Amino acid sequence: MRDSLDLLSAALPRNVAIQTRIEPVPPVLVSAREVQQILMNLCINAWQAIEPAPGTITISVSEDRVAAADLADSPDLVPGSYARLSVRDNGCGMDEATLRRIFEPFFTTKASDSGTGLALQSSALSLTRMARRFQSTVPRSGTAFHVCFPRRLIRQAQTADRRTSGQPRPYPRASDSLSR
Repeated sequence: MRDSLDLLSAALPRNVAIQTRIEPVPPVLVSAREVQQILMNLCINAWQAIEPAPGTITISVSEDRVAAADLADSPDLVPGSYARLSVRDNGCGMDEATLRRIFEPFFTTKASDSGTGLALQSSALSLTRMARRFQSTVPRSGTAFHVCFPRRLIRQAQTADRRTSGQPRPYPRASDSLSR
């Protein structure tokens, strides 16, 4: 995570500040490369939503327990323990029509010579395999993306490994890839 933050600090323009709030989180099944790709894509989109004005991107990592009563706004989630990666900006935000299309391939709100619209879509491919996502946005007030990595995946994967090999395979810990 720290490597990704260093890279972001060097890549983003000076008028975009990065704030971080990183807490220890439970172990999850996620590679550092996948976290870096998701984080970079979300932060690039956040920066583009902020420009040309000065703004702030806030990146946070925290443990999140989701109860059944909390699922109304997040139908992709199930009750349980998660490590949540959040990227919030104070950029232009999105209207409902844009929000419905953000994960479509090649969708963009930019001019035709300003990008392909693949950043969120490529992150979505990674997310469908290992995590759940949800977002909140208010036009002219910014956007927040929350990526929740379920803790239960690591237990399920280790149980499957024990059945096939007799020994659990080591998986990355969230503290290795998210909290560091």
